[in-house]
Amino acid sequence: MKIHLVHAKSGKDLATIDDLDSSTYIIEVKKRYQKIKRHLYPARQALKKGNKRADKALHDSDTLEKHGIKDGDKLYFKDLGPQVGYTTVFLAEYTGPLLTYLLFYLRPPLVYGSAAADKPMDLAVHLAAMCWSFHYIKRLLETIFVHRFSHATMPILNLFKNCGYYWGFAAFISYFINHPLYTSPSKYHNTLAVCWI
Repeated sequence: MKIHLVHAKSGKDLATIDDLDSSTYIIEVKKRYQKIKRHLYPARQALKKGNKRADKALHDSDTLEKHGIKDGDKLYFKDLGPQVGYTTVFLAEYTGPLLTYLLFYLRPPLVYGSAAADKPMDLAVHLAAMCWSFHYIKRLLETIFVHRFSHATMPILNLFKNCGYYWGFAAFISYFINHPLYTSPSKYHNTLAVCWI
């Protein structure tokens, strides 16, 4: 059995993959194409039965037979671009806010000037740092030990967008909470917050 790979946008013939049978998995077709084009690793490839936008990419775990693909049929190829693993994405997303916050908390003179070193920190500032750190350490541990991702990768440009969002808001929040002029709520509110946690 032989399948023709065609570029989804241009319609140009890219390759012919032969010596297949109906029980061949889509991932095997991708691996065979990678042997022809080394830089196109399987996670970077999307294969579709049609070349319309509405056509969905075929799942790696599906067989050719499942989609009714026969000898001489065409599969439409799309390059998804450079990919990065989801574990790496989440580790980068969650490490940044933790370190950013701790920079503002532990080294206020670096951010607010040398006068900030002499100012005392309120209990609310310490509680906020503990809660923030606990939250992101928990997320990092969940990423390493708990999460299973339905997709192996995502486009690498999304990593920069996601990290910019997480890291930027971490800097925004930590700037105001750790500011030397931060006015803490009353002791009553602090006690209530600790009880609520």
